[in-house]
This record gives sequence, structure tokens and C-alpha cells, in this order.
Amino acid sequence: MQEANYPEHLKRLYLLNMPRFFTMALAVVRPFLNQTTQEKIVCLGSKDQFEPVLTKAISKDVLPKFWGGNRVDEDGDPKCSSLLQQPYRKLDAQTGKGGKVPKSLYRTSKGAKEAQEEEKNEEKLGGVERRAVSLRGGEALNLECRAPHPGSLLSWEFSTEKEGVEYLVLRVDGEQVDIHQEDVSGRRVREKERANSHQETVSGEILLQEPGLYCLRFHSKATSDRLSYAILVTPPPDRL
Repeated sequence: MQEANYPEHLKRLYLLNMPRFFTMALAVVRPFLNQTTQEKIVCLGSKDQFEPVLTKAISKDVLPKFWGGNRVDEDGDPKCSSLLQQPYRKLDAQTGKGGKVPKSLYRTSKGAKEAQEEEKNEEKLGGVERRAVSLRGGEALNLECRAPHPGSLLSWEFSTEKEGVEYLVLRVDGEQVDIHQEDVSGRRVREKERANSHQETVSGEILLQEPGLYCLRFHSKATSDRLSYAILVTPPPDRL
């Protein structure tokens, strides 16, 4: 009944480097699958076994070098990590990095240019464009902002590519803070917490009781990562 009313659209599923116990478990499950679905599942072992099968089904110019093809990404990565679809990541889907499908690719009567503009506006935090910066493993990253009036609202959203990050918000003592400065003197106005920013966009806000310099301070354990962010300081209503 499930297969009759909810047909799947899988063309072929290749399972590579599978251990023997997995093959045995799959053999137990196979009888419960539709014959057509069974034929779509190809379970293969080591590279000597899967490479000739993959290169016969997929052009070597498309298949990543790591899997027996010729393709590498812009960084020379044989796994083409930057081109693979990665769920939950809110990045540019047109680059193959996963996330939402751009509205410019929707099948609607709306023009592509109009859809692209609408999409850009949706990715702004209160009209603020998202920016991107490199996040070095083991080093702090400080993003400063100024609150001109007491009662201002600090809002933010961010995402990372490889791993989650730890972050906190500081009221900084002084007039400026370097982006990678380790010993930042100040008072915490939001305690440090761990965020799964590689799986979803993290957002938050805090009401600032006093004017001055603040910073969002990030720390990643990854060797290197990419942080996409937007920060907005909104004055209190009586100052708008």
C-alpha cells in the first residue's frame, strides 16, 4: 500500500565500502522490498569492486576522483566536499552546498530576476546583508558592534560550514577590539553556549542596558571553517 500510493523517485543507490555484516543485514531486508526497489540498491565492497561499476554508470568527468573519477573541486579536494549536498545547511543551493532551493529555480510565472531579488531580501536580518569570514581553529573571532543608546536591541544570526561553534556576547572595556584578539577585557552579557550552526542557522537577540562597544565572540575547534553572519543593533523606540 505504501509503495502504491507514495512512489519513490530513486534511480540508483550505491552503497560503497560495505562490511560483510551489512551485506548480510541487507539480505534479510531485501525480501520486504518491491522488486524494482531491490534492483536499484547496489551494495559494493572495496575500491577494486566499486570503481569499475561507478565509472560505467557515471562519467569520470563528473565522478569525484576519490571514488574513481577525474573530478576535484576548486580547492583540489578529490572528495569534492564543497560540491556535495549536505542537509540542514542554509547556504547557497546554487553552488551545490545544500540548503533551500533558490526561488529563482521555482516553476512559477514569476521572472527569475524578481525571484532572485526576493530571495536576497529574505536572507537579510532587518535589511542587513549577511557577511562571511574565515574562522580559524583554536582562535577566537570577535565581531564588534556599537550600541549608541541604552535599551538598544542587539540581534544576530549565523551559520558555519563544518562544525558547530561556541559563542558569547561581551560588553567590551575600551574603544575597539581586534577581530582575532584573545584577551578581550569586558563583562559577559550573554554566557557562552554551544550552537549547532553547521546544521541550522542560529539566531538570537538581547536587550542592551547600557550604550557602548559590544562583541560577539566565537570559538571553533575545527581546523578551519567559514562563518556567515548578520548583526543588527536597533535603537529603542524613542530613539527611532
